[in-house]
Amino acid sequence: MKRRIFNLMIAMGLVLSLGANSYAATREYYESEANGSISNADRFYAREDEDRVVIGEHHKSSDKDYFKIYAHVTGTMKIRFYYDGYQEIDLIFYDANGDEIGRESDVNDSFSESFYIDEDDYIYVCVDHAGGDLNEEYRLYFYMK
Repeated sequence: MKRRIFNLMIAMGLVLSLGANSYAATREYYESEANGSISNADRFYAREDEDRVVIGEHHKSSDKDYFKIYAHVTGTMKIRFYYDGYQEIDLIFYDANGDEIGRESDVNDSFSESFYIDEDDYIYVCVDHAGGDLNEEYRLYFYMK
């Protein structure tokens, strides 16, 4: 009887923990190195039911990190950028053809932008370290609205 109750408690704990994870407000990812060009961009999906964030950092001067962000549904993709510390950051946005569609130079701590995009289409975001501190974390948030 004790063993049966114990097994039931474990099963309930697993069900509750799985349920809690599926409703998380923000899902975190970490950049993978070797993402220094469009062809090697880290790939992610922007969803309408949760905010997603990629945590990255620049390890050397003139480091560029590229991200390929797919739209889960047709709509407005919201992109926010935030960092702490002293860095000179340029954000460059490209369409699926690799053509530049936006740029923000010398971002001061945070920045946000919106793009209308079709389902399963994507944009590239380049986080360009133009100068300042190295090895400081930045956060790139994205979701569909």
